[in-house]
Amino acid sequence: MCVVEAAIAAAVVGTAVTVKGQMDAGKAAASAYSQNAQTATFQAEDRKEAAEIEVAKSYRTFRRTLGAARAEAGASGLSAESFGDLFADSAAEGAVERMSIRYTAGKEGFYLNRQADQQLAQGRAEAGAVPWAVAGTVAKGVGTIAGMKASPSVNVGSSPFSLR
Repeated sequence: MCVVEAAIAAAVVGTAVTVKGQMDAGKAAASAYSQNAQTATFQAEDRKEAAEIEVAKSYRTFRRTLGAARAEAGASGLSAESFGDLFADSAAEGAVERMSIRYTAGKEGFYLNRQADQQLAQGRAEAGAVPWAVAGTVAKGVGTIAGMKASPSVNVGSSPFSLR
């Protein structure tokens, strides 16, 4: 095998290895983005569940506070009208707190789901770029090989390190 044929074979092998590496990198990137998206989706679900736990805790706290207020109201001799106003205000405050918890969790969940969508889109974009990178590598390899075939007498003997 002459030097030119060896160089052509090396260019073919190098091109093939680079193409394989680009394809594997594209698959790995798409997989990583998919896993990131799945994680963000799980985080959104977890945040909603955590919010429901917070709501339940808030409601229990509200019930304890309301019970203590009833006991105080009964012991102090408040009128029924004052007593009703006190409990209505407490109930409204408790409802607002629970709505606030759910709203905040909903917002956080929405943004986590948007993050998941962006991760999936990025993975699709990178996977879509792989064929173009592969085509460029193949074209470069073909050009290199064609150049070697076109001028097989590329000063092989002019280097002090030449094989000739």
